[in-house]
Amino acid sequence: MTDVQNAMTRLQEALGYSFEDPTLLLRALTHATWLNEQRDRGSALDERDQQRLEFLGDAFLGFTVARFLFQRHPDADQGVLTEMRKSLVKGEFIGAVGEELQVRGLVRLGAGEGLQLAKNKKVLEDTVEALIGAILEDGGPDAARAVVERLFLQGDLEAVFATEDNPIEAFNTRWQRQFKESPPKPTYSSTGKDNAATWTAQVRHPAGHVVTGEGSDQKQARRTACAEVLRTWTD
Repeated sequence: MTDVQNAMTRLQEALGYSFEDPTLLLRALTHATWLNEQRDRGSALDERDQQRLEFLGDAFLGFTVARFLFQRHPDADQGVLTEMRKSLVKGEFIGAVGEELQVRGLVRLGAGEGLQLAKNKKVLEDTVEALIGAILEDGGPDAARAVVERLFLQGDLEAVFATEDNPIEAFNTRWQRQFKESPPKPTYSSTGKDNAATWTAQVRHPAGHVVTGEGSDQKQARRTACAEVLRTWTD
């Protein structure tokens, strides 16, 4: 067995899925820059790149994560569920999954632009989504759902939601976990006009008082207020 075959076997073991059609796995690992480069050299390869599989995998990943959160948090409202879903399907998280799967060295990239893309986690994100799409095509929705749940929906999910970079998500998740109800909605006010406006958000503290935060828009004001709530929140 060659080194490439060994690497492919290890990848399938990491995914927890073995492909019936190996060409789908290879397609998921084929970047457009590699295929374009081969064609520019006059090669008549009868292959496709990963883009269509990436499209399919992206949609299926979003659906599976959304359904999981919908069932796991029956009392969470749309806003809370949306923020949770964003945390799990954002590029950085998908890229981290790609690193764990060690797909970077397996993606077929062109020598020109591809070398630059190899340094960018966007390649990993696209490839992980393409792999999900390939599994969906090869084994159906049950197989793809099992892989998504294994890669994205196990472990300490609360730690994913409650990061310092996402105080709104952290506030919503902690409130939901502690009180078993949707968090209270913030209220907003502004001073100034147009681009010079300053927004103020008021967020209810679990202790009962209101915490305010300011920013150049509603989201920034809310982030500031939520960060302050988290700083003084004691269970």
